[in-house]
Parts: sequence; C-alpha cells; structure tokens
Amino acid sequence: FWCTLQLGAGVMVLSIRGKKTPLEERTNRPADTAFKQQKLRVWRPILSPTAAIATFATTGLLFLPIGLVLAAVTNQVVEVESINYAAVCTTNPCYINLTVTEKMVAPIYLYYKLSNFYQNHRNYVRDREDAQLAGESSLTPSALSCTAAKTRYPAGSAGLAEAGWEFNSMQNVVSPCGLIASSVFNDSFRLSTAGGAPVPISESEIAWETDRRLKFQNAADGSTGRNFAAFNYWRSASCDDLPDTSLRQPCLDAADSTLGPVGWCFPGSGYCAEDEHFIIWMRTAGLPTFRKLFGTIAVDLEPGVYRVQVSNGVLDPNTGLYMKQDLSGPQEDLYPVSVFGGTKAVVISTLVVGLGGKNPFLGLAYIALGVACIVLAVGFWAKHRTSPRALGTAPFLYYGSRATRAPVSQNS
Repeated sequence: FWCTLQLGAGVMVLSIRGKKTPLEERTNRPADTAFKQQKLRVWRPILSPTAAIATFATTGLLFLPIGLVLAAVTNQVVEVESINYAAVCTTNPCYINLTVTEKMVAPIYLYYKLSNFYQNHRNYVRDREDAQLAGESSLTPSALSCTAAKTRYPAGSAGLAEAGWEFNSMQNVVSPCGLIASSVFNDSFRLSTAGGAPVPISESEIAWETDRRLKFQNAADGSTGRNFAAFNYWRSASCDDLPDTSLRQPCLDAADSTLGPVGWCFPGSGYCAEDEHFIIWMRTAGLPTFRKLFGTIAVDLEPGVYRVQVSNGVLDPNTGLYMKQDLSGPQEDLYPVSVFGGTKAVVISTLVVGLGGKNPFLGLAYIALGVACIVLAVGFWAKHRTSPRALGTAPFLYYGSRATRAPVSQNS
C-alpha cells in the first residue's frame, strides 16, 4: 500500500493506491452464471416486410369481426331516458312520462341520473368515516375523520348548553357523518302503465353483496342514525310497524339504547346504514355525470308510454301527503340540483351480460383498429411488391455520424 504527494500550481494532490486483489479473492464479483453474466439465450426477431404485413393483416382480421360482434350485441340493448325532470317538477309528487319504442325484455334496470355533480372531488370523497359505516360502536366526534357534519352542535354553542350535552359525547355525534352521507339522494320512483297499472320495482339486492355484508352495518350501541336527518323516520319508527315481522323482536331487544329510541336502525334491519339506496350512494362516481341503480324490473315492458311518479319524503297514509323525515310538516321539494347547476333524469335499460349497458365505444374501437391494421397491411404489401429491397442491404447501413454518410463496404 503506497501513496504519492504531488505539488503543482499551488495545488496539493494526494494519490493513494492499494495493492490489486487477486481475481479469485474479489467478493463483489458477480457469480459466473448465465443470468448474472448476461449470457442467457435470447430471441432477436427480425421484422422483415413479410412479417410486418402478416402481423398487421392478422391483427386486422382478428379485431374487425370482434368489433362487429360487439357492436351488434350492444345495439340489442334498449335504453330509454326521461327529460330533465328538475326543470318541470314543481310539486311533490311529480309525474313524468317514459316512451318505450320497442319491447324491453326482463331483467330491466331503473336508474336515476345526475349531471354536474362532482362526487369525485377530493374533499368530498374523503369526507366519510368507514368505521362508523361498518357499525363500530362508541365513536365520539373526536374519533371521526369527517371534516363536515359530524356533530349536531358546534363547541360552545347555545344549543349544546341547552341540551346539557358535552361536545365530545355520543349524544352530540352525527352518524353517519361527512359530506357524502349528508348529500344522499332521496327521490323515490314508482312506475305504472298508461292505464295506471303499477309496474313492480324490486329495490333489494341492488348494492354489492360485499358492501351489504361487510362495509355497511348499523351499530350495536344504537348510534346509527343519531342526529342524521335522512334516517329520522326510521329511527323514530315503531317496531310494530316493521314490514318483516321476524325482525320485530330484534328491534325490541335493541330499543333500550342509552342514546334514545333506535327504531329500525338496529343491526340486521336493512334500514338506515344498511339501506341499499344509501349504500349505492356512498360508492362515489368517477365522473360528474353518472347514473346509479334504483331498482330492477322483473317483467317485460311492451312498447308504449309509461308514467313515472317522482316523490320525496314519507307518505302519510291518512292525508296522502309526503312528509319530512321527522314528520314535522309536508315535504314540498324534491332533491335539489339547482344549487350546483345540475340535472336529474330517470333511465330504464336492459343489459348485456359481460358488457353492461348501451355503450358502442368498445365495438367501434375494435372496428377502427381492425380497419387501420388492414389498410396498413395492404399499403405495406403494395410498397413491397412495387419497390422491394433486400433485407439488410449494405448501402443503407451506416456507422458513426449520419452526417458523414459513410457506407459500410460490401466486404466489411
């Protein structure tokens, strides 16, 4: 091991060198394997004119019939969309017409469609509490990740003092909290023929099974629906009024909650956080114009005019009026969209298994790509037939700078 010291131009340079280590003693040397020494067998295909023409022709002949089949299948989907009923509905309930021009074979899907509603906004998407939606108990306001609508009264408010609650208490919590839950769509729809005969709409099993089973449950401590306006009616409803009589005893067992009446917001009820319309709304859309499933129709619809009743609120069987969720008075308005400049519509549609609703894009994309490949194959074939050249012709090979254009000799 040795070093040298050099002086020059006022700069001192210290050079240190060590003894060379024998090759067999070097520890960082890669193993002598085909992989580490980059000696693996490889295939270097040569894209000859014939191979290029065959590739384009095969791709075109494969994609073109696939595209034609997809286009034909999606054209079998029958879809009917109503007018923007927000522009014509001034009363609750409101009636609009749907004109079916060809027979619709069951199953038929009924959607509501909103436009200019940005459910994909970052602050909107993240404003939810998944643990609360999944039924976790004893989540006080301080334990919630929501930034909006998570307490009934803000800290230090007169209402909080009048109620005798602490700010960070279960009495003051809003469940479910957040912007998504508080803006839940709550218009309802009923369909009938022109003669007034009702068309049954099933509103069960419309949400994802994993969402219903794992992600949305009513809390065992009775906190679900607490201070949440959209669930007021269900939370204050009597167990004796449950349509499913087998749920009345579980409802009575949950009625002794320390947080007040639980009503139908008990685990396994299918209401409140377990309501499938609410579950579908909580799965946010990726685009500002979207549709969400409201129900399914199990009977065929013949061509004709159908009447859609749009309503909002709870129907009072005694007066025939739609009431607010807390039954404090008539519900006069439908779901508001004017505040964000949006529109509302009703859509009924059939589906194609594996492809979904009416969307010609996939078929047209396959057709366009198939046609383009066939055109290129024909063009390359014509060029190759009219002015062919041998593969790897020496005068067309160059080395170094192309500006010098020094050709490779025939003997090199």
